[in-house]
Amino acid sequence: MKAIIFDLDNTLFKTDHCQVYLRSKAGRSVIPQLIKDGKVKVRPINDRIINFVNKLINNKNCDVYIFSDSPKNYCLSILEYHNVNINSDNVYGSQHKPTAEDSYILDSYKDVIIIGDSPKDIYFAHINSAISVLIGNFNESEINYYKFWTKPTTIITKKLQLESYIELFLSDSIQFSKPEISTNYITADPNTADISSLNLDRIGYSFEYWPNPNDWGDDSHKKKVWFEVQRSIKVSKYLTETEIEEGKAVSFYNQNGTIGEGRPFRKLAYSYYLEFKKWLLSNKIRGRIYLVATPSSVPFECNKSSPIQILIDLWSTYAFHNKDELGCEIIPRAIVERFWPTKPAHMSNGRREIEPHLETLGIYSEAKKFEDPDAVIIIDDVVTSGTQMKAVATLLSEAEMYPADTPVYGYALVKTTRPNSTLEELLHEFSNAEKGGA
Repeated sequence: MKAIIFDLDNTLFKTDHCQVYLRSKAGRSVIPQLIKDGKVKVRPINDRIINFVNKLINNKNCDVYIFSDSPKNYCLSILEYHNVNINSDNVYGSQHKPTAEDSYILDSYKDVIIIGDSPKDIYFAHINSAISVLIGNFNESEINYYKFWTKPTTIITKKLQLESYIELFLSDSIQFSKPEISTNYITADPNTADISSLNLDRIGYSFEYWPNPNDWGDDSHKKKVWFEVQRSIKVSKYLTETEIEEGKAVSFYNQNGTIGEGRPFRKLAYSYYLEFKKWLLSNKIRGRIYLVATPSSVPFECNKSSPIQILIDLWSTYAFHNKDELGCEIIPRAIVERFWPTKPAHMSNGRREIEPHLETLGIYSEAKKFEDPDAVIIIDDVVTSGTQMKAVATLLSEAEMYPADTPVYGYALVKTTRPNSTLEELLHEFSNAEKGGA
């Protein structure tokens, strides 16, 4: 038996205008009914797609599924409104692709094909040894870009091509071939690497982040930082580099039924730089300093931008105009990237904590070594355990990007905090906060 997996948003239906609802708990609670009532219009991606999907659903030689990062009740509201005759049990929502939470159901199928509009869908396919189809209105430059980095089995830009390709899949004319993803990177062996000793006492941060609102009390600053993390920092990857540089903010549906915006990430960059500057001065970090951005948990092309890389570029500009006071030169380096999605976090101690990172992180093969560094600082948005920073430091050290005696530090925009909590509890609270606020 074969399985055909479709993404929903912007693969089967045009849903960009729904994202403002899906970014908040309040919006996710109202959007299904708004769609059912016809108050929010969702249109098929083309005039043939619904009949085509229904035809596949009726095909006895395959099972059809929907795997979406959006909530299941939202997906069902769209599918039911447009008379897509799929069994609700075959619709999986809130999947957090590429590492989809319910992908185990694919293990029982002989052949699987996954169709989506995002590189996240393609890596979801790669992880599950499935044929992958990237579908969209791509120009030649974009096609070449995705072929080089994401490596889908095929890229389809015309609706009739998809129907023909599915027919070939059903007739056993297409086979999965595992792509070579890490060939453009310098990597480190997690089994033999000398793990960096970058401990939390060498990691600075601008503010404490309290993920549980019950811990805020009457402290307005804790609430302010929470909103900055959830509505400005963590969601900035959904904006393009140009949008960030132009000071655009991300929109959200609020509990009072209005549409609001977080603070623009660009505006936050300077206020957090001022805290970073204080930290540099208080720790007497001087000279030629290299900043390295930690990458996202997914390969870079899965997001619209790399906000932390943009941040350190901005910080280097601010520092240039402030070099007499700082007594240092800030040099940003875009060299570390995620070539494969991370596995779910290991809640264990020691070396195994950083294995999922070292197995999926790489340095661009053409990257040049740091010249006469006086310090290296690894920059991240949120730090909880420091594991990812330690993995980046280990990778840089193993690749001998700087002399062995170079001081290495970490710095985060915020540090996850909660009174009397274990690390596991902190990670759980942070996960819940992300789901609830962003």
